[in-house]
Amino acid sequence: EKNGKDYFFVDIQKFKKLIKKKKFLEHAKVFKNFYGSLKKDVIDKLKKGENVIFDIDWQGTNQIKKKKLNFKIITISFNNF
Repeated sequence: EKNGKDYFFVDIQKFKKLIKKKKFLEHAKVFKNFYGSLKKDVIDKLKKGENVIFDIDWQGTNQIKKKKLNFKIITISFNNF
């Protein structure tokens, strides 16, 4: 995993500031770590006609489903492990 390619790593204080500024489309704290998808990055890709695939947990999925986005959202859930 490379910073700026696979992920963008920021410290916890910056992450919390981004949450307060509502910069995330979704975010969650999982196993003592924070994860999120920046709204601008995702929306920019969707506006270009690109598909965006998330590999996120139920917390992030629920947040995205509650947003009033003008894009089609398809979810796949694996509940029976």
